[in-house]
Amino acid sequence: MENRRDQLEKFAYVFNYKIRELTNQIGPRQHQINALIEQFNNVRLLFTFHRTNKSLRTRDVHQG
Repeated sequence: MENRRDQLEKFAYVFNYKIRELTNQIGPRQHQINALIEQFNNVRLLFTFHRTNKSLRTRDVHQG
């Protein structure tokens, strides 16, 4: 019975260690994901500004 308990404690230790390692890996990845999302949103905003600007210039050319 003691041997079984020791095995379970070892398993729990290894399992908890792996959980901590994975948690440590997730944090930086989440920061990278957030940075990429922000970069994408900035590009999308710039594209929208460019499209609006182009539309306004085209309108001005036809009116002027």
